[in-house]
Amino acid sequence: MNKKLFYLLLGLNCLACAWILAVRCSSNLNSGTFYPINGWESLMAYSIWKIQNHLPLYEWPQREPFALTLYNYLFYELYAYLLNRLGVSGAGILLAGRMLTLLFACLGAGVLTSIMREACPEQTRKGTMPLAVMLASLTWLSTSYLGWHALTLRPDVAAVATACIGTLILVHGVAKHSLALVALSGLFFYGCWAQKQSAVTLFLGACLCLLISRKFRSLVVLASFFAIPVLVTLWVGGDQYRYNILIAPRIVGSFSLKAAVSEWGKVIMLNLLVWVLAAVSLGKQVRKLVVIWINGLHETDDVSSALTQCVMACTFVVGLPIATLLLSKEGAGKQHLLEVFVAASVLAFSQLAHLRVLGSKQATQLARFAVSVLAFLWLAYPALQMAYLLIFGSASYGRGLATGQFGLNSLAQLKEGKTPWHVQLASNEQLVERKAVASELASLPKPLFIRDEVFLLPWYATGGRYPAYNPDPIYEEAAVRKGIMMHSLQQLLRQHRFASVILQTEDAALKDALTSDYREVPAPPKIRERGFRLLVYNPDTSTANRRNDGKSGRL
Repeated sequence: MNKKLFYLLLGLNCLACAWILAVRCSSNLNSGTFYPINGWESLMAYSIWKIQNHLPLYEWPQREPFALTLYNYLFYELYAYLLNRLGVSGAGILLAGRMLTLLFACLGAGVLTSIMREACPEQTRKGTMPLAVMLASLTWLSTSYLGWHALTLRPDVAAVATACIGTLILVHGVAKHSLALVALSGLFFYGCWAQKQSAVTLFLGACLCLLISRKFRSLVVLASFFAIPVLVTLWVGGDQYRYNILIAPRIVGSFSLKAAVSEWGKVIMLNLLVWVLAAVSLGKQVRKLVVIWINGLHETDDVSSALTQCVMACTFVVGLPIATLLLSKEGAGKQHLLEVFVAASVLAFSQLAHLRVLGSKQATQLARFAVSVLAFLWLAYPALQMAYLLIFGSASYGRGLATGQFGLNSLAQLKEGKTPWHVQLASNEQLVERKAVASELASLPKPLFIRDEVFLLPWYATGGRYPAYNPDPIYEEAAVRKGIMMHSLQQLLRQHRFASVILQTEDAALKDALTSDYREVPAPPKIRERGFRLLVYNPDTSTANRRNDGKSGRL
């Protein structure tokens, strides 16, 4: 590996990703209040808004108002607190919440840099800071992996950043024989779970590592300071809380191996350098784990390095089946791989640091050449995104796939004119139209319904009043299929919960609205241009119509 060439390729990758991230941030600041990114952010924004307005966070999703709060409480409380401190509410929740996620991604990159340095033995640690900074930054901020997820109002990034802090504290605690630090680490792992209840891979990897190294006291302390707060939280949270975070995710019982393979394919193809080096490093770690099991952890030359590599190897092994299972669920995305990708990056870094100090044997030279090729391939994707943006300029707004998705059906997507190089949310023309629609919605009677996750939020749909109708479509479809509930929109239309209803002609709910005493009126121009029809409900008119129908029936 030519060190200068390799560092140049990584540096160019960082610059390209930083430029793309800056463009995405600018697009979010410009259009973020009107456009979703991915992951049904409106559900998170609505839950944060409820906390800001001192309303119940967890409700029964199969009962009116049909609100599902899918993730754990600390994510919503943390974001609501920070947004309150920033003076942000209403429409600004989406925009500012995404920027908070970016800050947590930067925090994760900083902590991961320290973890990578801990993974290096003393003899190879010198001079590795630039490599650690670049690799950690590409792990958390690159367009090849997280992409838009670094700017999404979701708990994944903040939760895993919290788990990384817990991992770093654990390494120092075990190395210094400090059970207090181990206990603190357990609380940080709890903080990760309290944001996203499925984010336990780093914790499980840490526990497996302590078990293998026969650090039983540390294992008991770590597990206790994680499990006891978890059990107390589940007990105190109540039935609605437990249903939302534990039962509701299991209602969506459809699994697809093809979906999991597709997500794995995207992450592996675009980040081959990390996965190949992690696999090579894992093979070496297996032998080290056997030695640690036989001789104990503190018999090694460098406890911090051995423990860090042990935790990451165990996380990698434990995380592969967990991540695959999570990815196979309906609605899942590559963000479920974040903990595994963090572990893979640390293992890859330790292998790169080892290659730096090897001699000039032919096998070593071939390995270094292969690493340089992989670094060049890693640069290709952000370079293509930059080229696409530079060629098409503002015309590239909105032309790509909505979240940069590109998987097994890539050829079909290309034939449809779609590309994986979506960098911005909307063009200036699209934004003007969107603002015009929002202005027209503001003049309509409230509450209103429209099939648009952003315009269903309370600052658009209810005039800032509670409750707003913002269901989770994946959960509802599964719940209806299992007979747990009826279609929520159909129920609300029959009960006349909306003053205005905006639907397209082919929407099946249009018939329900018309048979529930809603009457069609001329839609505002921009709404009409988008193919929507406007229906309103007037209690006085509907009552009169029913009376006239009754008189006619008696004649």
